Amino acid sequence: MECRKPVVAFAGRSGNNTTPQERFERLLELPPSAKLVYRVLQENAPQTQRQVRKEALLPARTTRAD
Repeated sequence: MECRKPVVAFAGRSGNNTTPQERFERLLELPPSAKLVYRVLQENAPQTQRQVRKEALLPARTTRAD
């Protein structure tokens, strides 16, 4: 069986062992630009950085992972 709905996951130290409540609380701590990227990916994942920047009207440095 194939999952047809895109799944957005947080990268980083928490991995997949977090509860929905923990992910929500982590999302609340993020800056507004990160929340916007999350929302864009929630609606249309997967996307390239270029696609996210275009849809969210963000500069390249905001969507680039360090």
